[in-house]
Amino acid sequence: MQPSDTGFWRKLFNVTSLASGPLGLGATLTGWINPWLGVALMAWGVSYIVYEIVFAETVVQNVPGMFRLLFVVILGSVIIGIAGPRLQAKLLANEPSAAQSDEIKQLDELFSGQEEYDLHKFFAFDQMVDLNMRMYAARIRYFQRTGQISFDITPYAANQSLSIDTSVAGEHLTRQANGQIFYDLDPNQIAFIVLPQKYSENKKALTRYENSITLASSIVISVKDFDNTLDENTALLIKVMDVALKEKPGLLCAL
Repeated sequence: MQPSDTGFWRKLFNVTSLASGPLGLGATLTGWINPWLGVALMAWGVSYIVYEIVFAETVVQNVPGMFRLLFVVILGSVIIGIAGPRLQAKLLANEPSAAQSDEIKQLDELFSGQEEYDLHKFFAFDQMVDLNMRMYAARIRYFQRTGQISFDITPYAANQSLSIDTSVAGEHLTRQANGQIFYDLDPNQIAFIVLPQKYSENKKALTRYENSITLASSIVISVKDFDNTLDENTALLIKVMDVALKEKPGLLCAL
């Protein structure tokens, strides 16, 4: 019994399959949509041709069954040839490469099982707080004893980096004619801190993963977010120490 060619569902099938075939082929070849969806659209479009081969009275009467079967096999092979490589590439893209696996393993070894306290130790935040508290206590005592604003921070900052908060430094921060930034020390202000070498070295290691071309973008974004959190913590330390100096100047001097 041959299905009706005039019913609503047959007409809907004809329209959708004829439209989805070329759409799926174009989408699969250009890659502008997910290849699985492209193959599904192609398959729906091809189903119209298969339907006609199997049920169309004219085709059934004039084309031997073996030839119709051969045509279906060839058509299926063409679809596999077009879609196969693209589906394979899609599947392989989800599998990490050797280089990517190596970087993921290194990140896992770096952060896996680390509690907040462990990360603070790893990035030397305890050392950072102690170092800067002692440095500013010495600076305050020196200013109270001599009245001199200048203070030699070399014993505390030698071979280490500084972090300055421009929002705290304000007008004390100026740009020189040669382009260099100059900070005019204010004994009543804390606008910079010394970054321990351990902090700088471990933070610098994050840059490698931030610039990685093999790690997934979601991992890179997470590493950058963590790096930004480290910067926010150093900025917060500056602000907290500055507020403490202004509100309770004797607190630092007592150290």
